[in-house]
Amino acid sequence: MSNQFQRLIFLFFLTFVLFSVDSLAQRTIQITVVDSADHQSVFGAYIKIDNSSKGIVSNIDGVGKIAIDDKTDSAFTVEAMQYGLKRVLIFKDKDNYKVELASASKELKEVEVSSTRSNSRIDDIPTRIELIGADDLEEENGIKPGNISSILGDIAGIQLQQVSSITGNTYARIQGLNGRYTQILRDGIPLFGGFSGSLGLLQIPPLDLKQVELIKGSSSTLYGGDAIGGIINLITKQPGAEKELKATVNQTTLKETNANVYYANSWKKIGLTFFAGQTLQKNSDVNGDGLTDLPDLNSVIVHPKLFFNFSTKSKLDIGYSLILDTRKGGDVNYLNEKDLTAFHLTNNSKRHLVDIHYKYQWNSDHDLNIKMSGSEFENKLWSSRYNFIAQNQLFFSELSYRLRIKKFETLFGLNYNISNFTPTSTFFPIDRTVNNTTGGFIQSTFKANPKLTIEAGVRADKNSLYGSFVLPRLSLLYRFNNYFTGRINGGYGYKNPDPLTFINIENDLEGYSKNPNLLAEFSRGINSDINFKKIIADKITLTLNQAFYFTAIDSPIDNLSMLESRIYLVNEPKPINTLSLQTYARLSFDKAELYFSYVFTDAVKKYDPIYPILKITPRHNIASTFVYEWNETFASGLEANYFLEQRNQDYVKVKNYLFMAAMIRCKLSKVTLVLNCENLFDFRQSNYEALYDGTRSEPRFRSLWAPIDGRVINLSIKYSIF
Repeated sequence: MSNQFQRLIFLFFLTFVLFSVDSLAQRTIQITVVDSADHQSVFGAYIKIDNSSKGIVSNIDGVGKIAIDDKTDSAFTVEAMQYGLKRVLIFKDKDNYKVELASASKELKEVEVSSTRSNSRIDDIPTRIELIGADDLEEENGIKPGNISSILGDIAGIQLQQVSSITGNTYARIQGLNGRYTQILRDGIPLFGGFSGSLGLLQIPPLDLKQVELIKGSSSTLYGGDAIGGIINLITKQPGAEKELKATVNQTTLKETNANVYYANSWKKIGLTFFAGQTLQKNSDVNGDGLTDLPDLNSVIVHPKLFFNFSTKSKLDIGYSLILDTRKGGDVNYLNEKDLTAFHLTNNSKRHLVDIHYKYQWNSDHDLNIKMSGSEFENKLWSSRYNFIAQNQLFFSELSYRLRIKKFETLFGLNYNISNFTPTSTFFPIDRTVNNTTGGFIQSTFKANPKLTIEAGVRADKNSLYGSFVLPRLSLLYRFNNYFTGRINGGYGYKNPDPLTFINIENDLEGYSKNPNLLAEFSRGINSDINFKKIIADKITLTLNQAFYFTAIDSPIDNLSMLESRIYLVNEPKPINTLSLQTYARLSFDKAELYFSYVFTDAVKKYDPIYPILKITPRHNIASTFVYEWNETFASGLEANYFLEQRNQDYVKVKNYLFMAAMIRCKLSKVTLVLNCENLFDFRQSNYEALYDGTRSEPRFRSLWAPIDGRVINLSIKYSIF
């Protein structure tokens, strides 16, 4: 054998040995990425070896396999949208790694949502939920301490419509639908329904709330009637580990004064929260027409709540609310006692609410909930035209059981509700009405895989006056990747024809004629949305959302009378259809947040060929908000809201208008001062049309499509005692 051949054999052998040694240094590790909250797999997480270009994306099961070099590779990092970055060391004797990722920034943190009765993260729920969190409510407490109507009006697709220029009564409208189709809940209980809901939004201060949850579109499967347009669920605060005592005082340029106090504490197995507040306002005639644009107001709210933690599994909450509210408006000469025969109106209401919630939780997979509430609402209305006195008692009860088995989470529930309306006045054709509803529902959520979640439910109700209703619902959530998600929801709803939710008792009782043949309204709705979220660098978050809503209300109730002074309600033969497109963008970074929204609403009455477009409904609404925190002490904000193509009560197009507001906040150790200005350009409806028809002594108030109180400046001081 030649020396040259021997050298070739030696080189081949040496290469084989070196390759074999190098191969021994190479191995494949498996990394499984899960959510730290619910331990569900995270699809699309990026796994990268440190100081290397090697990387891989986790599959649908949250698993990624990657080759490493034991000589050079010592650690890897895992990063995913909505989660923080996590670095993990590599050990030579370990080939399988499980990485739990926690939510990243404050706006994406895990939030417990009550409205869907699910333990899932908000981003993993097929039903689209919009959340106003504790930070936003804390901000609102400085801007508008008296009630939450302002912050609700900032949400795309919700229009706050003032329906009374005398008492300031305001409704929340969703998708262009009348406010009577929005169900207002507190802690999941419909305490503000029926006749007693007439002043609900104006009697809810933000200092008492932990968060507000909104669902647009039919939510009747879980909540029954009145939820055709959507629900607003007000979640009250609970005592924490440390006691709290906060007080807020506010004064406006329109003679409104607010004083609120909140206390919370806990002692081993017992906790307490207590809220008390008062709002005082002196009447104002802003436009100088002789009739008040803001009433004399005295409103008092007391809301204590007890929490009993019998064990880690068994909990009981008991709450009580007392709301006293007196509003006086009309001719300023009457209110100043110069002419006691002039037009006037006084709305005096008293509300008692008791709610009870018991929860027994065996573990995170199944629990039992019992909810009960009772409320009594008394309304006394005196005016120069007529007097009206009535009481409305409501009773609500619900038993529900939640069970999760592997990929299925199912909720079973039973309801029994009673409404008792008793008018004391006999002059009007409104009889005492007692009706009860017995219902049952089931809702099941199936997480087919990390990409697809399916939720289906059905409700069956039996009402003593209006018959039976079966309301199916289906929702789908699909996660295209770690940045894009899509939802689609469809369902049915209904609303009983309670005439007191269709008429304005301050104006319409004189001309009301009873129709005993009214039928319940029935709705069909579908909505969908595409959502994009991405964390850019470590401090910038971009959120984009495009949503679509469609609702058809069959047998809608409307006023058949052609006379302005008469009210005769009938079921129309064709539906009301509303189509809404909503675009939303949010950019938040270190010290600033920027919001933008555009809402297109096409709301038509198919039964009305002459005036098909719903009045007092902007066809276009463009809104933007910018907030900047200069440092830990100072912050400022600017808000703009542009309303286009509305029609007044005569179906005539009104002037487009821009509503702007500005805020400056100074936050010290225990004291927070907020200077706020609403309606910077002083836009008022009274500058373009009269607020009433007829005479000053016999006014017929027109529908409101713009502010009537003008520019308002307020200064609030919040003191956190501990």
